Amino acid sequence: MEIVQIMATNLSPGSLNLAHLAAGKATALEREMLVRTNNVAMNQMYGYQAIRIGEKSQEFHQRTGEITNFAVETSSYIDQAQGPLIATGDYLDFAIGGHGLYAQVQKNGQTYYVRSAKGGTDELGHYIAIGSNAMFVDNGGSPFQVQPGMTIGEDGVVADVHGNILGALNIVKIDNPTHVADGLYTGGAQEADDYKVMQGYLEDSNVNTPIELALFGKASEEYRHTINLMSMFFKQQQQTAQSLITPSMA
Repeated sequence: MEIVQIMATNLSPGSLNLAHLAAGKATALEREMLVRTNNVAMNQMYGYQAIRIGEKSQEFHQRTGEITNFAVETSSYIDQAQGPLIATGDYLDFAIGGHGLYAQVQKNGQTYYVRSAKGGTDELGHYIAIGSNAMFVDNGGSPFQVQPGMTIGEDGVVADVHGNILGALNIVKIDNPTHVADGLYTGGAQEADDYKVMQGYLEDSNVNTPIELALFGKASEEYRHTINLMSMFFKQQQQTAQSLITPSMA
């Protein structure tokens, strides 16, 4: 989660009413546009979960007793709702049904997680997530060697064509997941329950592109109006200051 705060201490009521109200709103809108741009850019990645934004407001009690509400922070979080499922028929592809569940992978010695994966193999025959080249590992942290026609059960158990168990995908829940890159996530892992692994399926992104674009346009327009408001305020302040230091003409 990312937090942007607009501090409002030791401000006079006059300066707060316009300048800091507008500044707080502009900051929130900048963050919103960035988040929505990222969602649209990543919506073709399997298993990508959209970033959602929230805005909070805070009451400021002026000396006059009047109450002013203004934006003080924006926050972002990952929406773990499941995206649409796509049938591929490829035995190396899989999706995970359930809320907030991921499969463990390793890349460059680091542990990451994926929600859904277009599977493949590397030059050593390891089972990998295409796009990130991260290796799938079992509950013991060992990589899988791909066996032609291998099956993945709903419980994540991997077996060869003869039914011999090769291992099991390490399926976990993650606290406060964070996007890294290439469809990978980090976060605090916990033991998972109430899930179903679906072989031969991929989970599409849960981003709704038309809605994201429409909301981006709305935020962009609001941002333009807010910046114009701030510009008008500072111009008035400059004019007031100039009138105080410029001698009046007799």
